[in-house]
Amino acid sequence: ARDFSKKILQIPEIHDILKKTAEICRNRIGKSVENECMDQLIMRWKNDGGVCNPLSLPEGVEIRRWTETKSPLATWLDIVQYGLTEKKEDETFWRECNYHYPCYRPEDCAFFLHNGRPVATITVICDPEKKEGYIHMVAAKPEARGLGIGNLMALYAVQVCRERGM
Repeated sequence: ARDFSKKILQIPEIHDILKKTAEICRNRIGKSVENECMDQLIMRWKNDGGVCNPLSLPEGVEIRRWTETKSPLATWLDIVQYGLTEKKEDETFWRECNYHYPCYRPEDCAFFLHNGRPVATITVICDPEKKEGYIHMVAAKPEARGLGIGNLMALYAVQVCRERGM
């Protein structure tokens, strides 16, 4: 896992994403975000047209799309309560978070499992007209931290954007 993390950090786009994300997290520690709109972090990446290398999954980790997951809404709501909400939310919250994006499709959401248990989620929304990809609703349960899943989610998002021509 340590070698995997070192390789990921050598990718300039990933390094910049992680550095900016860490800065935002540091600035928010101890600060209540209740009833506060989170700032949008917008990063631009130009697809160089390169080939997508297959993702190297850490031991015990697998990726499943929304459509491949039993009870995907309940799974998503369970995960996002760790860092994105103050409590476990409901279907209305999910709809409000996602359906205001015209290109959103539930199958854009992926779950990351560790030893068969869903522990993290990311949604990659692609707009083919604008040729833009949007990374949305990224969350991980506490037990997912330190396993390299965050790095894997960033690589997954880049792979999805490349595969869809973004």
